[in-house]
Amino acid sequence: MLNVSFWRKLWSLKLPGKILHFIWRVCRLCLPTAVDLRNRHVNVETMCSWCHNQEENGIHVLFDCVFARAVWEAVGLSDLIQFKPDENVFDVFLRIFTQCTRSQAVAMSLFCWQIWNRRNKWLWEHINISVYGTKATAIRMLEDWKSAQQEESTRRRGQNVGSKVWQKPIMGWVKINTDAAVIPGTHQIGTGAVIRDEDGRFLHARCMDIAGEWSVKEAEARSLRDAVGWTVAMGFIKCIFELDSKIVVDACNGGSGRSNFYAIIAECVEDFKHLDEVRVQFTFKSANVVAHTLARASISMSCFHEWQGNAPEFISDVLSFDLI
Repeated sequence: MLNVSFWRKLWSLKLPGKILHFIWRVCRLCLPTAVDLRNRHVNVETMCSWCHNQEENGIHVLFDCVFARAVWEAVGLSDLIQFKPDENVFDVFLRIFTQCTRSQAVAMSLFCWQIWNRRNKWLWEHINISVYGTKATAIRMLEDWKSAQQEESTRRRGQNVGSKVWQKPIMGWVKINTDAAVIPGTHQIGTGAVIRDEDGRFLHARCMDIAGEWSVKEAEARSLRDAVGWTVAMGFIKCIFELDSKIVVDACNGGSGRSNFYAIIAECVEDFKHLDEVRVQFTFKSANVVAHTLARASISMSCFHEWQGNAPEFISDVLSFDLI
């Protein structure tokens, strides 16, 4: 277990400390599975409490149980999961981390953590969390942690930009909030946008899933680009576009480059010319929850959806909360 490059890669992953520590315990063969507890002379049933088909060791609970396999299939990482009869769980992680990208390593660690938590909920509380629930909870946890890190970083730099609560646009304008949801290690993103008027009333919303490999900033830029084109097509002329990606906001307000990211930004800027007045501004995730909810929902819906006049039920509470 003295593979230096493996441990360096693990500890360099941008994940909450408790997840990194969990993977460290797994790879040190310290996970308290049923087989491990029996080896420590604890009198427990060693068969898996979920499938009852095999003994519960590290490989089984995280990768080989029917539930674990369903999770890896759902998040598009099943091709990475391979193991041999004589291997332990560290051997599996070592091979996967050697072959996979950094984003896939983040996803592997994140979903292993959530699979283990789900196992404990079932074993000790008899609570059955679905594959979808396991996937959604893991993604939300990572997003919340990243948001907290971003806000703390902004606070430390003394940059009091953006708002932590949603604010109505000025009279005669509409505000369009946009967001993107990126699932680490998969080939899919979700985008969402919502338009509200000067009184905070819901006007329009849309969400869609998009296949392909996208970085977070590219996904955020794509979400904005689609929202701009959509807004122009509906005839709005005074628009505030608001999102929680400062990188995208800064790029729209004067950045330049040759990457795919900047190509998307250039398309946004070109479409701005069809509006009489336009602003692109940063806000915190706490003030962008409606767009975020739409972006996440698009992944589970797996197609394009648009609403006009009447908001979908799954964002109605958040819309009301923004007006408090």
